[in-house]
This record gives sequence, C-alpha cells and structure tokens, in this order.
Amino acid sequence: MIHDIRRIFIYLALMVLVFFVVELYSFLTQTENDEAVATAQVTEELELAKQKFEGRLKELMLITESLATNFTENLGDSLNLMQKLEDELSKNEDVFGLGVAFNAGAFIDDRQLFAPFFIRRGDKIDLQFVEDSYDYRERDWFRVPMLEGKAWFEPPYYGEVAQTIMAEYSVPIYRIESDDSIAVGIVYLDYSLDDISKAVDQLDLGKSGYGMMFSKEGVLIAHPQGERILAQEDIQDFAEEWDTEYLISLFDSLTVSGKPYIEAINTASGISCRIFFSRIEASDWRLAAVFVEDAFKTDSVFVNQVVINLTSAVVLMSLLLFFYLLYQYEFKVEVLSRIVPFIVGIFLFAITIVWYSKIYQPFNIFQQEKSYPVAESIGLQRFLDNQDSLRLFYREPVIQQIPTGVFVKHIEFDGSHNIQMSGVIWQNYSAEVLKNGIEPAIRFISTAPDAEAESISEMYRKKEGDDLVIGWDFRVEVREEMHYGLYPLDRERISLKLDHPDISRNIQLIPDLGSYDNIIATGLPGVDRKIILPEWKTEQSYFDFQPHDYNVDFGVMSVADRDYKYSLGFNVILKRKFLWPTMANIIPLATITILLFLALLSTIRSSPEKNQGKTLFSGFGLLELCAAFLFVAILTHIDLRSNLVVNYIMYMDYFYFHVYFTIIICSLSAVLLNKAKNQKQMAAVRLLYWPLLLGSLFVFTAIRFY
Repeated sequence: MIHDIRRIFIYLALMVLVFFVVELYSFLTQTENDEAVATAQVTEELELAKQKFEGRLKELMLITESLATNFTENLGDSLNLMQKLEDELSKNEDVFGLGVAFNAGAFIDDRQLFAPFFIRRGDKIDLQFVEDSYDYRERDWFRVPMLEGKAWFEPPYYGEVAQTIMAEYSVPIYRIESDDSIAVGIVYLDYSLDDISKAVDQLDLGKSGYGMMFSKEGVLIAHPQGERILAQEDIQDFAEEWDTEYLISLFDSLTVSGKPYIEAINTASGISCRIFFSRIEASDWRLAAVFVEDAFKTDSVFVNQVVINLTSAVVLMSLLLFFYLLYQYEFKVEVLSRIVPFIVGIFLFAITIVWYSKIYQPFNIFQQEKSYPVAESIGLQRFLDNQDSLRLFYREPVIQQIPTGVFVKHIEFDGSHNIQMSGVIWQNYSAEVLKNGIEPAIRFISTAPDAEAESISEMYRKKEGDDLVIGWDFRVEVREEMHYGLYPLDRERISLKLDHPDISRNIQLIPDLGSYDNIIATGLPGVDRKIILPEWKTEQSYFDFQPHDYNVDFGVMSVADRDYKYSLGFNVILKRKFLWPTMANIIPLATITILLFLALLSTIRSSPEKNQGKTLFSGFGLLELCAAFLFVAILTHIDLRSNLVVNYIMYMDYFYFHVYFTIIICSLSAVLLNKAKNQKQMAAVRLLYWPLLLGSLFVFTAIRFY
C-alpha cells in the first residue's frame, strides 16, 4: 500500500514536471509568436501599401508611356498633341500637370523650343509654355532622359505652384528614321504625393507607430510631420536621430543580419522601436514603417500569470517530493525535521519570485485602456490628423488646437482617493484661435466635490507676435479611483485631466512638447525632481488623450465632439516604496508569528526528574500571549483599513488573516499542552508551523496576483 502511494507521488510529480516544461515552452513560443505576429502585421501593411503605390505609379507611367508612343507615331500633329495632354489631365484628378518638351526645331521647324505644359489650378486647367520662362534643356528633368534614352523618375521636389511635394516621370519621344530612333523630346507627368502621404499616414502600426517614404536618393518624401519633408531631410538625418548606423544598411539592402528590420531607440523620445523598409519597384523609392515595441509586447498580465504558473509547479513538485520522503521513511520525526527547512525555503523563494515579478515589471503606457499616449511629436501629429479626418467625415470644422504644458511641483495624498496637486499650467493661443473668439481659460476634470478643491490664478501673460502665452498657478484636489488591491506592491496612476470650459467649440488641448527638454516618460517631464513623496517613488510621467464618457450633448456639443471628445491628461506613475509598509505592517506581523513559534517551542515537557513534570511555558501563559498578540494585530489592521478605505480585500489583509489563524492554532495548542497523550500532536504543530503558514501565504499570493 505504501509502495503504491509513493508511486502515485512519483507519477504526479512527473505530470507537474511535464506541465512546467509545456508552460515554459508555450510562454517562449507565445513570446516568439507575438513578435512574429507583430512583424507579419507590419510586413503585411507595408506590402499592401506598396502594392497600392506601385499600382497607381504604374498607371501613371502607362499614361505617360502611351502618350510618348502616340506622339512618336504622330510627330508634328500639334492639335493631336495638345488635345491628348489636356484630355489625360482632365481624367486624372491626382495628376498636377502634363507636358511635352522638344529639342530646338524638333517639333516645329521655325520655333527653337517647344514645351507646352498643362497645369491644374483648382478646378481649372491652364496652359503655359515652359520655354517662355527658362531654357529647359539644361534641367535634369529634360536632359537626363534625353541622354539616357529611357524613362526616368526625377527625384521628388517641392512644387512652388502646387505647394506640395511632386514626383515627375519623363519618357522620351522619338523620330523614326530608316529603322533608327532619335530622341527629339520628352513627355512628362507631374504627380502630387499628397495621396501617397495620406496613404502612408493610414498604415495601421499601433499606438504611436507611423509610416514614411524616401526617394531612391534617400530624401524624405512622405512623413506625418510635413515640415520635415519641406526641410528635405534625408536618411542620414534619421540615422542620427535614431543613433544607429544600421538604418542606412537597412535602407540599401532591406535586411540586416537576415531580419527585415532593425531595433533602435529614438534619442528624442527614448522609445524603443523597430524600423522596416520595403522597396517600391516602379520608382525605386523606399517605404518605411516604424512601430513602438511596447505597443506589441506580450501582455504584462499574461507574463505575470506565466511566472505564477511556473512557480506554482516548482512548489507542487517540491511538496510531492516531501510527501514521497515522508512515506519512504514512515513519517519519522527526524526525517520530517530535516525536510521542513527545505520546504520553508521553497515557499519563501516562490513568494519572492512572485513579488519580484510584480515589483520590477515596468509600467507600459501603450497597454492602457481608453488612453492614447503622446510619447513623441509624431504620435501627436497622427492623432490630430485622425481627428481632422473624423471631423471632415462629419462635415464639421477642423479642431482648434491649444498647446498646453504642465509642471507639477507638489503631490500629496489626502485620504484614499483624493490627491492634492499644485504647479504651473501654461497655454499658447495662436492668432487664429484668438480671432475665433476663444477666451483663455482652463478647466479641471474629476476634481473632488469640495468648494476648496480648486484654485487657479493667472501668473503671467505674454504676447509673442500675434500669439498669446498665458500661465496659471494652480492648486487642485483631484479624485481618482485608486487600485489598492495589491498593497503594498501597488502602482498608481495620477491623472490631471484638462479641458477648455467652452464645450460648444471644437477645441482640443494638446501637449506643448516643444517646451520640455525631453519627453522621455522615465525622465519625468513636467514633474519637479525635488518633489517629496515619502511613501512613493515617481516612475514615469507623460501626456495622453482620454475619451470622455458623455452620453449627452449638453445641448451644444456637435456629433463628433459628443462621440469622440478627448480631454488632455497629464499622468504621473507612482510605485509604492516597500520600506514604509514593511516597517508599519509586515515587520510587526512577522515578529508576532516568530514570537508565537518561539512560544510553541518553549511549551515542552521536561523530564519529571528535573522539573517534576512542569512545562517551561504554561498553557495559560500561551493563551495570554495569544490574546495580547491578537489585540496588537487587530489594532494594526484597523489602522491600515482606516488609512486605505476600500470595499474589497487587499493583499495586505491576507497577512493579517494568517496571523489571526496562527493565533487560533496556537491557542488550541495551549489546550493540548498539559495532556501527555497530545505531545506528538504538539511536535507536529511545531514542525508544520512554518510550512503551513508560508504555504497558505503563497497560495493567496498566487491567487491575488494572478
């Protein structure tokens, strides 16, 4: 029978070991799969965009080449030429201009140069002759295709007339003479890259991810920030921004070390990203995608669950080994006393692993629900572009932006859910915003229901040209739903939500990122580094956009504002310092459990010859000690719950429940103390004291943190 039970323990231990291996393998596979899925998603997005761009470019190339073929076959037919150009331009609204240009005397004998160019100006099509403005024969757009005798994509350039980035495709026109072809001119098409830029902006690359495009020469031609395109930034500028030499290698070869991407950290935002490139065959341009790694990382909750599963498997295997040895040595006390320290060490190790996983798991701003984090200026621009597109869909005016900055000088907790904050808020009102009659003002959302919860006074007002910069000193008490369930290992997010008081206007407060030295979240932008928080450590600070949960329009809000209204949030992430709850709660409770154990050790019967059968610690004395400890634990527990008023059980409460249970067990042991027949049971209580206490604490830790 004993042999069969031992065999059962072995089988169970093997099953747990298999579970451990499978869980670990599944986690590693899941992590790789998440990475592969993210990579595949970006690659797919790039491929779809690439096909779209190539499809349209090939259509435009075909138009130009068809015209070149037609003009070659009908060289000298000016009516046909002019009509064809105008007709094709009329049919293709995204084409900015169509024209031809001939060598001297090649098209009209009595005319040195001939270069009619049809150009789109709004809804009209105008005709102009390039030769009246300059000698185009020295320009690359004419000279290169003529010299090379083949079609040519001119590097994208900024068109002064179109006020946008243009791409030009040129195809030679030939004169056929005795089986020989002589290039006498070109037909060229100017194409606005606005549509390409919009398509690049629509790439689905998660929160703060974005797309961009470079010409064959490495010059930027599409980017969420239009000013960088106008500045003609190139791939070298981006290599310096990302501080990596591999970016240029990826641009040239599309792979680095066998991977279609590189990992790099943006020096401005401190965000770790992956950068992909894809080649557009038709023009040899490069389409790039940048996505934030944190937005695609394996969910932190899942990681925590895996850690608990693996730790629980180790604990369970240890317990099965413990029971196997007990049956092997027939429950001998000597064997049990040697195994117990090992089991206690396993439980302590398991609890420490779970704590470590939770304490040092970084806060991921990109995995927060109902939040659009602003980690860099490009992400901000994408958010604003989406908002403008949304209002365009609803046929409403675009949003009026008010750059807003926050500097927090003081944070103090006033109870469980109220936080007092003070500092400076400034806003930049542009001339256009002021012209629209918007008065400078600020409104705090989610303040405490108290007449003294909010105080704001103007500090300064400064005119910068036609713009107005105004700053306020503020003191506010915000009310947040804090989550103390994991106390003392909890993190809290304090959010200062801001809006403009006039909700009838399409006003959007946006972060004034240019006013900060850096916007790296871990660098605590907008938070005084000398801020005093005895119980907390400031981990991160960042801006985000938080949607309103309005289900009414207040009689004045537009449809877009009612459903898609966002407030500007300034968030501070706090991690509780472990020292204070350790000193206030854990050390007193640990002291009680140790003293109770020492009391149990002292309740042994000495030999009748030396002590006449008296115990070293009487049962009544043990009961008195238990009552005293119970009183101390209850008072400490009451103090904890009065400071943290919540309607759920916190993790710290389980420590007190364990102490209460331990006191009850020790009290029952006191009843058994003077009965000689219960001495074996007393010995078992002493031996199993720590394994039961720490084992049950690990179980509750695993359940609470899962």
